[in-house]
Amino acid sequence: MPIKHPFVSPKADGGDETLLQPSSWNADHVVDVVAPTGLTGATAASRYVGGTASGAPASGTFAIGDFVIDRTGKIYICTTAGSPGTWNTVSGGGSAVSCRVRRAASQSVGSGIYTPDWEYISFDTEDIDNGGMWTIGSPLAVTFPVDGLYLVSAVAGHDGASGSQSDTIIGINAYSSGGVKQGLVSTIRVSTVYDQTLSITGSWLASSGQYVKLFVYQTTGSTRSYTASLAAVKIG
Repeated sequence: MPIKHPFVSPKADGGDETLLQPSSWNADHVVDVVAPTGLTGATAASRYVGGTASGAPASGTFAIGDFVIDRTGKIYICTTAGSPGTWNTVSGGGSAVSCRVRRAASQSVGSGIYTPDWEYISFDTEDIDNGGMWTIGSPLAVTFPVDGLYLVSAVAGHDGASGSQSDTIIGINAYSSGGVKQGLVSTIRVSTVYDQTLSITGSWLASSGQYVKLFVYQTTGSTRSYTASLAAVKIG
């Protein structure tokens, strides 16, 4: 892109070529543009890509090292490129990395269905997430953004089955970033009449990228409507 002074001199050049001439002033200037780089030891690509009202971007395509600032004062960094990629938070007024999601609209769960992991709750509402731990595009999982010890808890209940003795089970399974089951965080089983709401809590020493999912199981003899929540907070 050429760069010129806004003033153009009408004078003709003089005879002394060792002096700065009007034509030198009027000519296109050559500008060397240097690509921005960090200091020695910090040269990995990084760029500020804009802001959000709250939370990490939910759409768009981003590269590793991109970062945004939301209007609540939090900074999010893209750690896995994609659309929208995986984002970690790096500030939040001192708040611990935490997330709570829930199933606001009831989810139908059949009776006595034994799949390899029973029936997983697909969450539809995010109450808090200052670590980029949940997205609507992956509604089953709460993902641990950094290594550490996490406290994980869940609540789940169905709409009841009058006069019918039934088993109700809820549990939290942990998975690697590659989708391989790593273990059971917590579970509870209760035989009950009518409706039953259960709560569980457990701890998990997680690696970044691992995630947890909430499963349920019931034997009322008919399909039941479940609501549930799942929360995780980094405690160490």
